[in-house]
Amino acid sequence: FVAGLAAVPFWLWLGRKLGKHVALAVTLITVALISAINMFFTSETYWLFVGFFIAKGACFGGLQFLPLAILADVIDVETAETGKARAGSYIAFASMVAKISTALGTFLAIRALSFTEFQAKLLSENDFEDLLVLRVLYAIVPAVFFIAAIVLALRFPLTEKVHAELQDRIRAQNA
Repeated sequence: FVAGLAAVPFWLWLGRKLGKHVALAVTLITVALISAINMFFTSETYWLFVGFFIAKGACFGGLQFLPLAILADVIDVETAETGKARAGSYIAFASMVAKISTALGTFLAIRALSFTEFQAKLLSENDFEDLLVLRVLYAIVPAVFFIAAIVLALRFPLTEKVHAELQDRIRAQNA
C-alpha cells in the first residue's frame, strides 16, 4: 500500500501526459507482466520477488486512482446529457462493484486452492503440483484479467478531447 500511495503522483502525471485511459492501460500492461513473471519465482529468488511485489504495489496506486478519475469523466457525460449531477450514485455503485469483485475473487481463489493438498503452515511440505496451482492462482489468473482490462481501457471512447467538449457543454448549460 505504501508503494501504491507513493506512486500516485506518477500516475497523475502519466494520466495528464498520455490520457487517463492510456495511462490505465500502461498500468495494466505493467501489472500483467509483473504478475506473469511472479509465476517463476521460488524461495531462492525471494528478494527478487520482494522487488517485483513492491513494483506491483506501485501499479496498484494507478489501479486505484485512474479508474476513479475516469469515472469522474463518465459522470460528466450524464451531467451534460441530462443536466443532473448523480456523482454519489456513480461512486456508490463503483464502490459496491469493487467490494463484490474483491470478495468474489478471493472466494474463488480460496475455493480453487482448497481442491489441492496445499498446506499454508510454516515449514509445510507442498508438492510441485500444489505449488503450481498456487502460482497459477497468484500469477497467471490475475494476468489474464489484467490483459482483458487492457483491451477495455484502450477501447474506452471518452478521450480527453471528448471530455473537454462535455465540460464546455456543462458550462454552457450552467451559464
